[in-house]
Amino acid sequence: MVTALLFNSKEHEFRKIYAEHYACLIGVISQRVRNEHDAEEICQNLFVAMFNKMEEIENPGKWLRSSVRFEILSFLKKQKRHDGVSLDDVEEQSAAAPHNDMAIIIRDAIDDPDNFDSEREMILFRLIAVNKYSYIEAAKELGISRRQAEYGYGKAAHRLMEHLRNKGIGVEDAE
Repeated sequence: MVTALLFNSKEHEFRKIYAEHYACLIGVISQRVRNEHDAEEICQNLFVAMFNKMEEIENPGKWLRSSVRFEILSFLKKQKRHDGVSLDDVEEQSAAAPHNDMAIIIRDAIDDPDNFDSEREMILFRLIAVNKYSYIEAAKELGISRRQAEYGYGKAAHRLMEHLRNKGIGVEDAE
């Protein structure tokens, strides 16, 4: 009876982690292996490994993000899939481009309306951070004052940084 309760609790926690991280991980994996079936298999292997070690893992999101590259390389070595590229090249490319993983996570955070107080705040943030508008240009576009643009952008940036910290990504607030 106790074992069943513990398993149900572990399964419930796993489902939450899976729901939170699957989309991002499958995107990163698909980008690297460029084969949907292989990407699904790699992602499945990653989540099975995490499930088996859940009691030992302090931060599941951080563990998944740090393990994904290793899981991709292990899969490629096991499949002996070179596709004209040596495994050394794949390892070097993977190690040289950790920013790709981070870019996907940040893009997902920016695209998630739950990370903003309002649609206007989301648009304001995108105008300034993504489209490189000045505070004055963004303010004119949205029909608000420059000070409102600065304040709204600061609030949105702080909220996004907090979201990324909660995902296990170390970021510092801009001064």
